[in-house]
Amino acid sequence: RSGPPGAHPSRGAGVRPAAGDRLARWAAHPLGPAVLFLSAVAEACLFPAPTQAVFLALAVGEPPRAPRLAALAAAGGLVGAAVGYAMGAVLFERLGRPVLEWYGLLPRFAAMGELYRGSLFLALATSGYTPVPFVLYTIAGGTFRVPLLPFLAGAFVGRALKYAVLAGLAWWLGPAVHAFLARHLRWAMLLAAVLLAALLAAGL
Repeated sequence: RSGPPGAHPSRGAGVRPAAGDRLARWAAHPLGPAVLFLSAVAEACLFPAPTQAVFLALAVGEPPRAPRLAALAAAGGLVGAAVGYAMGAVLFERLGRPVLEWYGLLPRFAAMGELYRGSLFLALATSGYTPVPFVLYTIAGGTFRVPLLPFLAGAFVGRALKYAVLAGLAWWLGPAVHAFLARHLRWAMLLAAVLLAALLAAGL
């Protein structure tokens, strides 16, 4: 789902009844995993797609396949990250800038460059736990010419950690995961980001 320019990044994090019905149909459809993969790709390079909601619908529908779905979503995010990086590095004026302008993300663009200069891997590894759309991370990565291989490694780790946590919540809470995230998403993501940053900093 695309939103108007400047829409809050966390808007739509919960699943509305109508959206929940559509996601439930996707979860039961054989093409559900393909929808998840394509949504993850689009979220990383085009627009804030509802990948989290698609993932949860699929994972709650069949909890045993949640780890495989998490890997699939992380792989889609990695593909999209590579595309977003290319958009920033080669096609910023033609594609990257219009995408960021449409979603009101240009004012945050310079700050993302500073964040990368501070710690590229840490910024990307915690990207799944912030309200900043991932598309800003990827396009900025290419535009600021951050090293490609560390960028891709960090992007994959960040996406994998995000969906691993969501898979665990889906397994533990079942259908109640939607209500839990609608109420506690910001605090849960903030706590996870702080803990992850502390662990990574200690490891470095």
